[in-house]
Amino acid sequence: MIFFTFYKKCIIKNMIWEQLPDCLLETIYKKIVISQPKNLLDDIKSYNNTINYINNDLELNKFVARHNEWLILLYILEIYYKKESQEYKTNKFIELEKFIEDNNNLQIKYQGGFYWINRYVSKMTIIQRKKLIYELD
Repeated sequence: MIFFTFYKKCIIKNMIWEQLPDCLLETIYKKIVISQPKNLLDDIKSYNNTINYINNDLELNKFVARHNEWLILLYILEIYYKKESQEYKTNKFIELEKFIEDNNNLQIKYQGGFYWINRYVSKMTIIQRKKLIYELD
């Protein structure tokens, strides 16, 4: 009985909503505001700048071989797991590398270490990303 009453009320509301003119619906939609976290835009910019910096660094140094994607991943693990032991970081690195080698997904194999770079950089704070760029310089 309760379910039927609830279901009936939902149907009535949907019917009324569908009968409203488009101009009124547009006005209602304009009034609906979904707030975003204040630092979301800064976080997106920071992520984009960091990934662009890494891409540029890899592009500039591909002949010098100063930084490759796996070395950058080591820097990231150092920053991300700063409170963990060196043994933990080494084991984590081996685990990530083995995941790429054993994976059957061609896209993940093609990306190599950059697959993990994207994932870890997205989890980092803005301060950690700035520290990463500073260490790569």
